[in-house]
Amino acid sequence: MHDRLKKEIEALQENLGNTSLRKLSRQLGISASTLHNFFSKGAIPIRKWQKLSENIRTLFSHEQRIQEIIHNINQILIEEKNKEKEEMILRKQNLSSLAKTHFNIVKNPLADPRNASELYLNKKSRFIRECLLDAAQNGNFLALVGESGSGKSTLRMELLENRKHSQKPVIIIEPYTFSMSRDGRTGTLKTRHLLEAILSTLSPDSSIHVSPEMLAKKVHKSLLESYRAGFKHCLIIEEAHDLHTHTLKALKRFWELTDGMERLLSIILIGQPELSRILGTNATEIREVVQRCDVIELGNIDDVTEFLTFKFKKAGLDLTEFFEKEALEAITNKLYIAKTREGKTVFNSYPLAIINIATACLNKTAELGLDKVNADIVQSI
Repeated sequence: MHDRLKKEIEALQENLGNTSLRKLSRQLGISASTLHNFFSKGAIPIRKWQKLSENIRTLFSHEQRIQEIIHNINQILIEEKNKEKEEMILRKQNLSSLAKTHFNIVKNPLADPRNASELYLNKKSRFIRECLLDAAQNGNFLALVGESGSGKSTLRMELLENRKHSQKPVIIIEPYTFSMSRDGRTGTLKTRHLLEAILSTLSPDSSIHVSPEMLAKKVHKSLLESYRAGFKHCLIIEEAHDLHTHTLKALKRFWELTDGMERLLSIILIGQPELSRILGTNATEIREVVQRCDVIELGNIDDVTEFLTFKFKKAGLDLTEFFEKEALEAITNKLYIAKTREGKTVFNSYPLAIINIATACLNKTAELGLDKVNADIVQSI
């Protein structure tokens, strides 16, 4: 068993007190044998864990330490799942110098977008882009959820670029999340960090009060003054799946700051699918957040060939001069990955996954001295 997970389960058992397993199982709505295996062997009841963790949090809603332990266990489970996922997805690939020379590529067609015109948008992502723009402008509380490499950060950057050139002034506030961790104890983004980020953006020369109450009042005043001067404000938080429930609750209070009926602050959370699961629960401590935050999910790319054609065209290149038709079909097939515990196949056609496979294929083709990527090369990656 994972050492960290074992310690957290032991701490949970200790903090639950002397309640018998039988009584606790009745209170939590789970069998005593499942509960026994959980505490003694660390056997997480995967299918029942979400419900079990919610019931524990509800039953012990006033026990902060128990709330923290459940949060920590959830984060450890997320880490383990991400590790499994990383093993099945091709790691980051860079186009080799040999491939650039072999194919006479001056501008890498598989590089990250450098401006809005190079951003590939299908029907779903266009809708999401409009949702982000609307949220930033009109005081919405929105969560953008997507797998790693699905393009969340790219859409965020496009939003920032759009706001720069817009005639409607929106001040973007982005707290630093570099030091955020998953352990639930240190490094998490706390309410004070958000207050400091807002104040330092709106009033960079202003002193930061030691008193939380005074700091909150100063932030509220700064938002009001800025709003009445003609500005709107949008708080954007990346890696939001790492946020503690206490911080999520605080965000709801920030969002409720108004001048009359106008909200002073829009909030956009950006995170991996764990965020969707957090906001999709009935957990008592974040119920009010769940009811007010709209969640939109960034799906995969339906047409892999269309995506690659767009990327190559933006670099002034013709995709068909680099990939055989059968190779493109093979890339699409390769993106079907059996990654669930039941062996269910999932179409993992996210931008980063497609780009990594296509890049690896070009590198391999250059090494072999062939003219185009063929299906056999794709299969060998």
